[in-house]
Amino acid sequence: MMGKWVHAYALKRKEKELNIMVGTALVDMYAKCGRIHVAYKFFKKMPQRNVVAWNAMLSGLAMHGLVRTALDMFPPMFKEAKPDDVTFTSVLSACSHGRLVDHGCFYFSNLESLYGTTPKMEHYACMVDLLGRAGRLEEAEILVRKMPIRPNEVCPGISFGFLQHPWEAPGRGTPFARAGSIGSPKHRVSYSAFQYVCFGWEAEQG
Repeated sequence: MMGKWVHAYALKRKEKELNIMVGTALVDMYAKCGRIHVAYKFFKKMPQRNVVAWNAMLSGLAMHGLVRTALDMFPPMFKEAKPDDVTFTSVLSACSHGRLVDHGCFYFSNLESLYGTTPKMEHYACMVDLLGRAGRLEEAEILVRKMPIRPNEVCPGISFGFLQHPWEAPGRGTPFARAGSIGSPKHRVSYSAFQYVCFGWEAEQG
């Protein structure tokens, strides 16, 4: 209710034409409150949109599992704004939720050469999650070992949802499957498990 009041007040103050900052905040609010369709309609009506506004919309779509909509919106974005590293985190997250491995691999492998974005920890995390959800654990493990950067505890993209049920995953004896036993099964495996997968298992192998 408070968000609706703010929206109505902003429209009144701005004579029904919101600036980018307020418009983006409303798109983000509606998306995070579960009203993704309202966020989408509002986004489409914004007179101006920058990369932050696009990121808010793409992130919201990915969050709600509207994978195809998010990916279909990505190409038109180039007409209004240049994608940044946050954009590709949202795009790769959408690919992960939709298990669109080929799409995800395309975007990830072309981050630097085609889009001029240096892969960051968040992008690697999304790709590991994508490969894991698709059951391609060996490829996920190879990617982890080739990462040029070390994972950090503030990385928001590592979910490892595919490890919550290791008995259902192929290659149960792999370090990835063993990492699935870390922590409560009700919670996502995060930084500690990722550290274990990346570095801890070598010591275990002795």
